Amino acid sequence: MSVSAQYCGKCRRTYGPEQPFCPMDGSPLGEVPAGLPEISSVLHDRYLILESMGAGGMGAIFRAHDMRLRREVALKVLKPALAVRDKAVQRFFVEARAARRLDHPNIVKLFDFGVSREGFLYLSMEMLPGVTLAQLLGRKGRLATGEALLVALGVSEALIHAHRHRVIHRDLKPENIFLVAWDSEGFFIKVLDFGIAAVADASVRANLHRGEVLGTPAYMSPEQVRGDVVDARSDIYSLGIVLYEMLSGFPPFAAASATEVMKAQIDASPAPLPPLALSPSVRKGLDRLVFTMLAKRAAARPGNCADVRASVRAVMDNLAVDDAAAVDAELFREALAPLRSLVPFHEKQTMVVDVPDVTSGDFHSQPTLMLDLEGSHPFQGSPTRMSGELGGPTRAGDRNGPVPWIIDNGRRGGDDNGPSPLGGNGEGLLIALVHAELDFGSLDKGLMSARAMFGPEMEAFQAKTMSLGGHVCFDSGDEVRVVFGLYDHEKSPWSCAIKAGFDLIDRVERFREATGLPVNARVGVATDRVPRGVAGSASPDAALRGSSVDVAVRLARMARQGQIVIDDVTRNRVIRKVVCQEIGRIRVRGRDRKSRIFGLVR
Repeated sequence: MSVSAQYCGKCRRTYGPEQPFCPMDGSPLGEVPAGLPEISSVLHDRYLILESMGAGGMGAIFRAHDMRLRREVALKVLKPALAVRDKAVQRFFVEARAARRLDHPNIVKLFDFGVSREGFLYLSMEMLPGVTLAQLLGRKGRLATGEALLVALGVSEALIHAHRHRVIHRDLKPENIFLVAWDSEGFFIKVLDFGIAAVADASVRANLHRGEVLGTPAYMSPEQVRGDVVDARSDIYSLGIVLYEMLSGFPPFAAASATEVMKAQIDASPAPLPPLALSPSVRKGLDRLVFTMLAKRAAARPGNCADVRASVRAVMDNLAVDDAAAVDAELFREALAPLRSLVPFHEKQTMVVDVPDVTSGDFHSQPTLMLDLEGSHPFQGSPTRMSGELGGPTRAGDRNGPVPWIIDNGRRGGDDNGPSPLGGNGEGLLIALVHAELDFGSLDKGLMSARAMFGPEMEAFQAKTMSLGGHVCFDSGDEVRVVFGLYDHEKSPWSCAIKAGFDLIDRVERFREATGLPVNARVGVATDRVPRGVAGSASPDAALRGSSVDVAVRLARMARQGQIVIDDVTRNRVIRKVVCQEIGRIRVRGRDRKSRIFGLVR
């Protein structure tokens, strides 16, 4: 990789390639790389680059794994060309510190930023499942009025928080508005990329010279185009353009070149919104909201985003009332249809309109009626939801479908294997022992090895087992053994043991998917009675030596990668609906016949 410049990691200044030391503090200089980081490389000894997610005018976005905090992040790396410009580097740190102060549900969380040891300027942000507003508009063309207002409401909430912290976004556009997939139909708004945000501070304003233009032309305010100092009302203008585009399917100003678009932002008036299925009162309020936000003079726009939020809510309330009135009108039109005939009214039988008896059932379970404006027929609707086209990934940790196994919580189920070998005298302690064997592959890279990188996950697993009442009695790095029921006698040990086994399997799968490293686990679970004196032993693992440990170890070694194998004693403590498969029989010391073993199926 060629060296175009060098930088100082302390004072954050850049110098020419011939300078060996920083003239300010004498520190050795690092090389500023000429290209972006490669896939599978490690940035700053912390971020494993997994894949590229796109590139923009200021840099590229990567999906990366934070090895220190064990989570997936979106890593934005600025183009190396910016790192050799002192002014760009200074602005990067000023604006990143300002963005890090923001903490709001509608703003993407900034975790970390700085200059990596390789010389890259980077930002580490939360990873979000879903789509950008730009992607949704590209698929649907335009949004329904209610959906567009919901998006505008979420963005206004984010801007209120940012402006209170004196941070102006300055690049608000559909690409920077993210619709987080909340579930299969719902969504949640997040505003992204305060990368060229300005801090509304006199010391910073002095660094933004007149004539310096930053932003995206189609969404820039007139004062941005002119290079004037901007404030919160510039973001309001940009949000007005986004709202206009959501309602009409295209931004108000479009031209063949960026120069013509910027000129139109200063001089041209936006065309009226297209026809919408709205009542005159709702349409009037919507037009007033949009075109007030698009006023050329900043003084003619709403004074702050709190006013915008109030106006959006007012239009949404009017829209809801209008929909309700339309539903009522349709219902009464259908109910009164028998009266519209040639038979005189007084000869008709008295009409009785049936009203549902809301006292006999659950009032809240009755569906909401909404009017289908295209078909003019009422239909059942759900609470405020987005179009099902969002779909896609769900939040990390969620599981779809029923849990495939159910624990009996102490009740011994029947089994065709005869009576339980535990006996019924109640002597000793009933324990369940989990033995797991981990396979990290043959590739070893020292600190970057799979074993070393998985270390924090093992610490989290052990913390989880302790919260379930377990005790880690053996851990060699490649093998770990946990006992349940030895000190906490109230919980069902076999239940906690199976939960711990699945927790470890899940951690291994998530880690392997996030890093691509060859980590696998096999788990065995055995249940048995042990003398009560074991609980007071100084070395529980040594005191437990015997059939329970021997069985758990043998079950783990018989399991496939990613599988949990249990013995018949554990199986007898689980109701018959458990999803498991008999995989063989083993001979256990102290028992007259071979014992059946089962593999749990997810």
